[in-house]
Amino acid sequence: MLPGASEGLPAALVRAWDAQRGPKVLVAGLSRRVEAFADVRGDADVVVSTHVLRAPRATLDPRVL
Repeated sequence: MLPGASEGLPAALVRAWDAQRGPKVLVAGLSRRVEAFADVRGDADVVVSTHVLRAPRATLDPRVL
């Protein structure tokens, strides 16, 4: 987990990071084949070249994406 704004990160980055919290599916962007991970708990960290798919409703299980 990244440190917060109080630890030197710009506020915009902290807001973007916080927006990624919650259930989602992460898809590898630089892979030769489709590789995905269902982050049901919502605590996986997102990095560059990773696409994030979020359910349109909070009650929808991200594994259906």
